[in-house]
Amino acid sequence: MRTPAAAPGRTQRLRDPAGPRWASFVHDIALVDVATVLVVDDDVALARNIAALLSPLGVRASIATSVEEALDLARRSSFDVAIVDIMLPDGDGLALAPLICEHAPDSEIVFVTGQATLDHAALAVGQRASALLIKPFAPHRLVSTVRNALDRKRSAARVLESRLREHQRRALSRLGDGLAHELRNPLNGALLQLEVVTRQLLRDDHDTSLAVLGRLADARSELRRLARTLTEFECCVRPSSTSIERVAAGALVERALAGLTRVAARQGVAIVYELEADLDLEVDPDGMARALGKLAENAIEAMPSGGTLTIAIRTAGDRVIIELEDDGVGIADVTAVFDPFFSTKPMGTGLGLNVAERVVADHRGTIAVRSRPGSTRFTITLPAETSLT
Repeated sequence: MRTPAAAPGRTQRLRDPAGPRWASFVHDIALVDVATVLVVDDDVALARNIAALLSPLGVRASIATSVEEALDLARRSSFDVAIVDIMLPDGDGLALAPLICEHAPDSEIVFVTGQATLDHAALAVGQRASALLIKPFAPHRLVSTVRNALDRKRSAARVLESRLREHQRRALSRLGDGLAHELRNPLNGALLQLEVVTRQLLRDDHDTSLAVLGRLADARSELRRLARTLTEFECCVRPSSTSIERVAAGALVERALAGLTRVAARQGVAIVYELEADLDLEVDPDGMARALGKLAENAIEAMPSGGTLTIAIRTAGDRVIIELEDDGVGIADVTAVFDPFFSTKPMGTGLGLNVAERVVADHRGTIAVRSRPGSTRFTITLPAETSLT
């Protein structure tokens, strides 16, 4: 394994993935909305038993005993899955399903009946039912049917979200190209003019030179900050061009921390590596190093009085887990950390973490964060083998 060379203020600890320390890792999973299920059956005891059987899936179940009651619930709240008895005291469950879907078009429908006929089966298919369960049905059959329905709905939601994000990115890309064209040339021109004036002042022996030079340095700093913001904005909105290569985990971390180790040392921040032995990653080296660098920079800035940044990389089945954890001040609200232009720092661009999220998404991975005062952990999950075009 290629590992980073030892340096002052930096510690290396190689972890055996089979060892007890690795076995004790607990990874935080981002919370998702609780799934909702509507159970429509005039047998109240059965409906309650169905709700109880589904509770291990983490769903919130509502019960209706008639068509009228079910429609009232559907008008007030949308449901991920509706389990509908075909025979109801005040109407037909088959006719109820499309009315439920008027309020929640992507609801999954599961019909149940105690008198199955070919007509029932044909009508259920016509109402795009997920399944038709015959009473009495086995509990495990009910649970697996609802689980599969929820999985289909979540998968469809992820596809829709992905398409929406891509549409937004394309729109932002067009905006970004125009913005970059309009701003970059004036920025470069202003920086060049400041450089010329600075050199002229250095050749003159005037009492005011030092004061003017100080103001010019401040102006150059602000212009460079604007240029950096523009560059990060372009990274956020331009279509990705990911080029996958095999790179050693240690080499990738070294690349990500280039330029940050001195900053960390000045602030008294120790950087600790916990790398699985002989681990290579299939990533875009430039993009992933940029993402990890943004996360590391964010962590270092969160420890102005010193602390420890731990970078851990390991495998977990067919996935690679990358974690960056610091013991800094924490993030009060993690819900918006990946939003463009969101920043808790007075001089922050608010684009760094958005850039990191996009890079991870381009690798078909996920990124999650958990934070409290004294501990902030970013967890990146990537496919161990990547094939992107």
